[in-house]
Amino acid sequence: MSRRTGSFSRAALTVIVGLSSFGAACGGMSRDPNLFSSSAPQASSSSAGVFAAGGEPSLAIAGATGYGAGAASGSPASSGGSNPASAGSPGAGTGGGIESTVGPAGAAGQAGAAASAECAQYGAEATYFAMTGHCYLAVHTTNTYATAQTECAALGAHLVTIASEAEDRFVWNLSPSEHWLGASDGKGPNEQRPGTYAWVDGEPFDYHAWSSSQPDASETDCGMNSAGKKCYEHCAFHWTGGDRPGQWNDRFCLHTIESICEWDSVNLR
Repeated sequence: MSRRTGSFSRAALTVIVGLSSFGAACGGMSRDPNLFSSSAPQASSSSAGVFAAGGEPSLAIAGATGYGAGAASGSPASSGGSNPASAGSPGAGTGGGIESTVGPAGAAGQAGAAASAECAQYGAEATYFAMTGHCYLAVHTTNTYATAQTECAALGAHLVTIASEAEDRFVWNLSPSEHWLGASDGKGPNEQRPGTYAWVDGEPFDYHAWSSSQPDASETDCGMNSAGKKCYEHCAFHWTGGDRPGQWNDRFCLHTIESICEWDSVNLR
């Protein structure tokens, strides 16, 4: 009896030690967030926009790197100067950082924007995108839609227009904060319901990336001296809310946010 008991104890001890070793091995393994359904980080939605003439809270600038399932923005290349800058290095994929909250592990991100000789004529921070052959400049001062377009025009450019998903991704990664896009529906501030959106340069409005149920021309505060009038949203912008940061929404054209200018003509050297 005591001999069988001793044998059973040794066997039980062997099983316990084996299970402990397996548990330690599992504990040391890295957890794949995609297998365990961890949610990817989401940028916070914005607050009400700032008006050109006071009174409203400022935007919450909450950007996000990357775009699409697991793509992260590349490291930016060195800026400007007379010497061409090399392209940015690709960013490592992070797994559904923008397209979805849970997704497969991402591939390497798009190469980072490079300030290069192609755009040097437009300033040290102007950035070239080979797919379009255009130059782009993020303007971090905040302006109304009309003022932003006027300032781009003064530089020989226009508010950014987008013709493809690749260009949309590039523009968002260039400045992952809320900024005007060069599109509006042509309606006045007191007109209800969305109109027909068009680009400022007249190119076809074939590509779009609106958030769900947008544009909706929502009613908004007219700001100071509104005298009881109702105002509505009729200008397009990249925003940090929606299903993912970097989708499009409409907002009141007299809000003041950042913008991006685009040059269509580039003198290659």
